[in-house]
Amino acid sequence: MQIVAKRGEAVFLLAVSNKVGRVLDMESSILYPENDLESIVARGYWENYTGKQNAEELIKQVKTVYNAKEDMENVDAGGIT
Repeated sequence: MQIVAKRGEAVFLLAVSNKVGRVLDMESSILYPENDLESIVARGYWENYTGKQNAEELIKQVKTVYNAKEDMENVDAGGIT
């Protein structure tokens, strides 16, 4: 898994494969589920990432990991219901 883009200083776009990606939000401490990489890029302004490739280290720091889109359906403002 590689960091391929960033939005600001705390949100990273991770490439799981050539076509699949995940968003890692360090500020909110959330790793979002896999989605089509092109779809993610189309939904926000991303800058190319040229820093250290430490995706695995960053993921270890997050508090919430959504592994499937269905997980997101059960989320409200207070977390998973």
